[in-house]
Amino acid sequence: MVAMAMADESSVQKLLIDATNHFTAKMFTEVAKENSGKSVVMSGFSAMSPLAQLGLASVGITHDEILDVIGLPNDNATKEVFSYVSQDVRSVKGVDLKIADRIFLPEDVALNEEFGVVSRDVFHSDIKQVDFVKNFEAAATINSWVEDNTNKRIKDLVDPLTLGADTKAVLVNAIYFKGTWKKKFDSRLTIDRDFHVTKDKTIKVPTMAKSDEFKYGYSQELDAKLLEIFYEGEEASLLIVLPNQIDGLNALQEKLKDPSALEKATEKMYTTKVSVWGLKPYLTPIRLDWKSFFKTLAAVYTLVMLSRRRSSK
Repeated sequence: MVAMAMADESSVQKLLIDATNHFTAKMFTEVAKENSGKSVVMSGFSAMSPLAQLGLASVGITHDEILDVIGLPNDNATKEVFSYVSQDVRSVKGVDLKIADRIFLPEDVALNEEFGVVSRDVFHSDIKQVDFVKNFEAAATINSWVEDNTNKRIKDLVDPLTLGADTKAVLVNAIYFKGTWKKKFDSRLTIDRDFHVTKDKTIKVPTMAKSDEFKYGYSQELDAKLLEIFYEGEEASLLIVLPNQIDGLNALQEKLKDPSALEKATEKMYTTKVSVWGLKPYLTPIRLDWKSFFKTLAAVYTLVMLSRRRSSK
């Protein structure tokens, strides 16, 4: 067991929020730049969890740079934040939220015992050994685990051609989220409305309508409107930031590089009656190039302490 004196819950929660906002702002900026003109769906937290494990398994410059990238000051803070995630975030009321972590290692590698305890008790992460030389079998094992932990929503996450004898570890995080709006949209009120693909191009899309009280805000700094829609249980919500200008998305993305800009905008939100037009749900699959992302952030990702070769015993 990992025995840890937890700091005040509110301070740990703030540390988690600040770190997530810090990392997501960096990640979103680079992802949006690499996918200009495309729809992007991403989870900063989903990337933070395996990175935090990697940071705790590293030493020296590698360790310091990884923690700096994810916005956490030291090992103790990292353990406190992810212990809080394990205990509180996983038990959010009113929604179906599953967070799963697993480390896949080569069969001839033994896990550092101390790190194995931290990984299990702090991150609820388990270990699975596979033969990466048999890359198609290894990929099938990983992809099957991901499918099982996302209610079959994410398939073929790992390309077998990316695995081989030189693969030292695969750290995976899977998040499944399903919720029902507290104030439901009536699908019978769906009509086709204009949707701006660009400033000069519109298409008709099925759009639902809802007029009710929501948290709403206007930010002059972001030149945008904000809307928060709660799920059942009121512990989870969707925050929408809509630029005032039809072609204002790029300008908004630039402003969101500073995570405090969004925090300031949300502090001014208030409850009022709002007419909301909602698009029908859709799925956007996307693959991200992490090498490009880390090079941009000047992160070093040399693994030092995660494992040791059995042959070196």
